[in-house]
Amino acid sequence: MIKIRLGHTIILLICTLLVLWDFEAYSADADKEFHRLEYNAVDKSGNPFMLEWDISKGFFFNNRKNEALKFSTEIISDAEKNDINTVFAKRLIESNNIINVNPIYSGHNEVENITGYEFNYTLQRSQVYLAVRTSAEILSFVAMGMINYFMMKEVNAADWEYKYSRHDVKRKFADGWCWDPNNFNTNTIYHLYAGATYYMIARSNYYSITESFLWSFGGSLVWEYFGEWREQVSLNDMIFTPTLGALTGELFIQTADYIDKNIKIGFLREPLKFILHPFGTINKMLDSSNSGDIRVRLIFANPIQTAVERKIERDLFHR
Repeated sequence: MIKIRLGHTIILLICTLLVLWDFEAYSADADKEFHRLEYNAVDKSGNPFMLEWDISKGFFFNNRKNEALKFSTEIISDAEKNDINTVFAKRLIESNNIINVNPIYSGHNEVENITGYEFNYTLQRSQVYLAVRTSAEILSFVAMGMINYFMMKEVNAADWEYKYSRHDVKRKFADGWCWDPNNFNTNTIYHLYAGATYYMIARSNYYSITESFLWSFGGSLVWEYFGEWREQVSLNDMIFTPTLGALTGELFIQTADYIDKNIKIGFLREPLKFILHPFGTINKMLDSSNSGDIRVRLIFANPIQTAVERKIERDLFHR
């Protein structure tokens, strides 16, 4: 039953895009300062190893620093009972924090022995935080829809059946759901757009396809009972909004992921990703403000030997 002016949506997307245009610069290493932390230890078999952290400074720096201390303490404690390779392999399988793992070789030839690993470490948001953020973003989108809804009061008033009164609260719930006879654009295209937005909001907050569909259904329910309070709940809207929204939203998300993986950083990549999956870009930026950039090296070598090798590299090769 909602009528949305396409121009409003386009203007909103353009304004947000301009704000986020420099997103790549935000995450670029050249624009960040890093703090170095090193932890040396010996595993059960007497093999020395070192954890070397490069942690970006800025917002929530202490969170990242404390997470590095916690992770390193756990690794060192586990290594007292087992060898470091087994400990790291177990942590790699169990942890969602470790990403982009690459081996470090003892020389330039990859057939030589692995002397360590380098990887990125990400801080995970709690389930409570993600649920609150998802709810807040969906409700914010519903609120924007309500503003647009009342801006087009002269059109939407034709469907109004209820007043803001206690008596009509009972009537609305007693009347139940009906088949909405509104035009095709209103009942499909506009509600598809809303459902896809609910769905993509949930997916950008790390929910599964099924869970995101349920979030989309919940967003549609909120809209029907509160956004369109003065109208009877539409059965076809409750079907079309989450179902078509989930299908379309997942298509946009997969397309945005394909662009991210297959198009080099440049003029088109970030705008295209944002247009297809705006909340993915926004929530990624919010999460990066918490996680920042955390790069880790796990080195299976004597710390003194490693320090000597680095000094030689700096002195001879100016690295």
